[in-house]
Amino acid sequence: MTGLVVSDVALGPADAAFHHAVVYLGRRMAAIRPLDVAALPPDRAAAIAAIDAWAGDAATNWRNELVRWYEAHSPVLLTPDPELNGLLRRAGRAGVRLVVASPLPRAAAELYLSHLGALRPVEAVCAEEDGDALAAARSLLGDPRAPLVASREDLAAVLAAAAPA
Repeated sequence: MTGLVVSDVALGPADAAFHHAVVYLGRRMAAIRPLDVAALPPDRAAAIAAIDAWAGDAATNWRNELVRWYEAHSPVLLTPDPELNGLLRRAGRAGVRLVVASPLPRAAAELYLSHLGALRPVEAVCAEEDGDALAAARSLLGDPRAPLVASREDLAAVLAAAAPA
């Protein structure tokens, strides 16, 4: 295996962090325009599209607030996983190219990964700005069928097999 696409959910609690961020966003923007957080789709990419529709011309504002939330709250909410991070580093040293796919805006995704201690070992982060993050990650790897790993357990198993201790 030369390349692997890693979903941000395989590295930590991406869905929970996003939910907390959206609740914050709803509170923060309530005076400008109420956001019904409970009505948002559970899928993060679909929720981001719904928030864009809600924000209209002010889409940049909510993204800035989202990044602020990740800056302020990620250090408290997110904890690095030393075992997983060791596997990521070992796989990188073994020549496995790792690209993360996330539906988040890039700045938020990079903050998320940074606070998990998982940003440095990855080659790139493909995010919302790339359109289809999975397709962008596979394109970057030069392999349209590069495997996608979407759980921590699967990621640990794949990395351990790719770069045994």
